[in-house]
Amino acid sequence: MQITNCGRGVHKREVRGLERLKKELPQNWYAFTNLDLTLGLGKSREIDVIIVADHRIFFIDIKDWDGQIENKDGRWFQNGKDKGPSPVQKIGDICREVLNPLGSVLKGRPETQREPIPQIVGLVVLTASATNANLDGLEKTKVLSVDDFIELVANPRKQKEVFGEPYTTFIRRPLTDNFWKDKLSRFFNVGPNSPFKPGRRRFQRYLAEDSASYAHPSDVYREYEAVEEGNKNNQGILRLWDFTKCGDGRFQTEEGRLEIAGREHQVYHWLRDRDQDLERTLLTPRLD
Repeated sequence: MQITNCGRGVHKREVRGLERLKKELPQNWYAFTNLDLTLGLGKSREIDVIIVADHRIFFIDIKDWDGQIENKDGRWFQNGKDKGPSPVQKIGDICREVLNPLGSVLKGRPETQREPIPQIVGLVVLTASATNANLDGLEKTKVLSVDDFIELVANPRKQKEVFGEPYTTFIRRPLTDNFWKDKLSRFFNVGPNSPFKPGRRRFQRYLAEDSASYAHPSDVYREYEAVEEGNKNNQGILRLWDFTKCGDGRFQTEEGRLEIAGREHQVYHWLRDRDQDLERTLLTPRLD
């Protein structure tokens, strides 16, 4: 499969899954990674990968997670830790939100104005050891391991069983045909008339600036100014670590990394215990 990276580079945790998709899905399929769907008013939705197959389009949220995943009250928990709103709900919302702009583009062109809007399917794909075993309801049906996803979508018969009969027009002239590839690439591959923009660095609800505000002398970490999406008055600093630049080998282990990256947690709580008024002026550290 051909992949176009539309942003500043995919997250390290997504590389393994993307490499498998690139290698094992049909070569005539094409995909776009690291995109933000802009919704106006400073809001956007992050999309890990969009895959254009022969008969439909897949919007994929990649989770390179280990351990146990559970869902409750619209949120996901990994090993009991709250990981935020359900990615199944998020990717489903994105699929619905993109239908209108895609339809407007296709209906606005004489050669496609009578054609149906391609079916868009939103899924969460697990690329590490976590499974969907402890998810319930609709959540479970929308979450697949990367093995199961590849096996499903690479088989036209299984695709039809799960996602329904494809539109006749896309059987006659697939979405991988140059006729459609030209138009869909212009829509998904960020441009002046596309609702998609290059993906930005994110941490939870925060969007980081493109340029680092500080870099460690040995490039062990870089810091980026960040603001909460939809609330620019809530500011933060995103620090990205590269422990391969550390001279001491013990920092290549999880315990060693926590020792250095988790030090701010200890300092923060030490200061807060001695003066609770400082809580209003200190940035609350968070680790991922």
